[in-house]
Amino acid sequence: MKDKCTVEVMANRAELAVQLLREVLDQHGTLGDLAEVTMPSTREDLLYLQQAILTGSTIDNYPDESSVLDVVSALPSGQIWATYIRV
Repeated sequence: MKDKCTVEVMANRAELAVQLLREVLDQHGTLGDLAEVTMPSTREDLLYLQQAILTGSTIDNYPDESSVLDVVSALPSGQIWATYIRV
């Protein structure tokens, strides 16, 4: 039973990670477009956030270097994404 739960959890996390990128691209077009209008580390932090979603962990928020929290909070599932960011 444990293996089935682990597989289900991992599948759910993978779906969420894909959904995050889909929402970002729907909102901003490309990651390059996003980089042009956000702080320097935002694009990298989005990739770290995607990894955090996959592993069930969190990333730290550095508002002086990255606007990742602002970007994901403006997305349709922003409340979900914000739970993976330590403020």
